Amino acid sequence: MFEKVDVQINPFAWTQKTECIKLIIPLPNAELKSKDLNVEIKSKHIKASVKGGETFVDIELAIEIVPTEDDWVLKRGHLVFKLFRQSLIDLKFIIHSPIQFLNSDLNSDNLEFKQQPPPISKETESDYFKLIKDDIIYYHNKFIQMKSEHVPSQIIEEEDEDIRMKKAEKIYNKATKENNIADVYNLYKESADLGHGQSRELFAQLCLIEEDNEFNIEPSPTLAFHYMKLAAFENNSHTALFHLGTYYMKGIGTEKSYSNALMCFIEHSIINGNPTSMFNIGVLYHEGYSDLEQNFKKAFSWWKLALNRGHALSAYNIGILYKNGDGLDKSIVRAFQYFKLANFISEKLQVPSDMLLEIQQQQHTFQKEELSPTDSNFINEEEDEFKNVNMNEGRNLLSEEEEDEEEYDLDLSRMRNSIINANRQPSPLHEQQYEEEEELEFILKNIAESKTNKNNNGKSPTIEPSTPSSTGNNFNNNNNNNNNNNNNNNNNAEPSVGWKIAEYALTVGLVFGVGYLFKRSTEFH
Repeated sequence: MFEKVDVQINPFAWTQKTECIKLIIPLPNAELKSKDLNVEIKSKHIKASVKGGETFVDIELAIEIVPTEDDWVLKRGHLVFKLFRQSLIDLKFIIHSPIQFLNSDLNSDNLEFKQQPPPISKETESDYFKLIKDDIIYYHNKFIQMKSEHVPSQIIEEEDEDIRMKKAEKIYNKATKENNIADVYNLYKESADLGHGQSRELFAQLCLIEEDNEFNIEPSPTLAFHYMKLAAFENNSHTALFHLGTYYMKGIGTEKSYSNALMCFIEHSIINGNPTSMFNIGVLYHEGYSDLEQNFKKAFSWWKLALNRGHALSAYNIGILYKNGDGLDKSIVRAFQYFKLANFISEKLQVPSDMLLEIQQQQHTFQKEELSPTDSNFINEEEDEFKNVNMNEGRNLLSEEEEDEEEYDLDLSRMRNSIINANRQPSPLHEQQYEEEEELEFILKNIAESKTNKNNNGKSPTIEPSTPSSTGNNFNNNNNNNNNNNNNNNNNAEPSVGWKIAEYALTVGLVFGVGYLFKRSTEFH
């Protein structure tokens, strides 16, 4: 099967398997052929353009891949990438794309934003981005001011800075080879005090070790916060900046401050473009705190930015906003579309069971109801949208059959079963269908062999139905069975070959028919 992308939900879709990533991007023109495109694939970058025309893909990947000859194909108006990754870690997003300023003077209240690369080039023009534009500028300036007011740490003086950093690097390398955690702790601190950025981050994390540990290390959230702040402000580490935001968010080693956490996550989004920070900002606005007013609309905006970079949890949380009507017009249809997209990106994120039931109930209602002429002018927007999603092709990742055994099956039946049991084996109906297909294949094989034997012996042996595990012995004794059958009364004779084929064709047809009706009764298109 193949998944169409609904650009009203997201400009692309992606999913992952153990070894590869599939990325689906709509073509600017569905009539384009492979010969019309220029596609460049590097270890961390993908670019696609129409020959002599526009560039519609310019993506910085969040993970390194191994370029191959068969990395892409065109399917039904979409460019589909199949990318083999170097690392098998479970990805939470696919694109790195920082929020960038157009102005050279970054410490300004009149900052303008660069257009994002395709396929998310319309992001800065969107209403949801305009809603948070002033926040980005405000907290960026706040970070610059806080950094300027930071008092530099007292570093042990050396004859030369290069000598000091080489010494720090040597100590850090020694720590990475040490097996004793207590010694690692001391070595990281020694290197951190010499100004080594990565040692500061790692030492800060070790300071959060659990109490009463076997290494006799005394945990200290205060030290953790201090050294992480040094790494963020003095070493300009974007990972330390992210951790610092987490410390502010949770009140680790400092007073809890959603405002300062927001500042760190926004600056991290500007520097690095990691959608996890954007997701966290959405969480901060969704929860609210004493120094940050709750704002569901801004939560949606930040989750939308994260989703534009392929962040699965953001799609799920947007679905919750639509489901509950928090800051948005309540829409079961939109909620389902975002839940389904989240599930497509990550099978770990399942559509809520109550949502599935409500969708199926509404689907059944819309299919059964017949509106009178006076009612037809009063269909509300929600009902009209639901009918479109349910009936029209090209909406919300609608499924189409494809000869591709590696595609995910996203119908409601699978998602409903996965809610009941995420590790559930194929249903008996599917197993029975599989067995019937093998038996039919065996019968056809026997027919071919029977024709050969008939030509050789002038007789047509009786074909016995067989399970896949007994494909050899039944047919070897067919000639003996045939001689015995010829001596029996006609009332007790074995059914003919034609009757056997008809019987199994009916059986297989019944199984496929039941499976088709079951699938159609649960699909939501």
